[in-house]
Amino acid sequence: MQDLHLPQNKKTDRRNVMKRKVYVGMDVHKETIQIAYLTSNTKEMVKEQQIKHNEVHIKKIHQ
Repeated sequence: MQDLHLPQNKKTDRRNVMKRKVYVGMDVHKETIQIAYLTSNTKEMVKEQQIKHNEVHIKKIHQ
């Protein structure tokens, strides 16, 4: 689990930033990796994607 914070800009104040958690599930295979993201408050799937199981694609997700 990783705490995500809203970016701070002129319109957001650090005191008003809402903290939320995102759960990440991974199904790893030799050729592909399936990734799903869920929010902690609604448990709804935010995003689901499949990537090739190689270093270039894995690094793109991490950025």
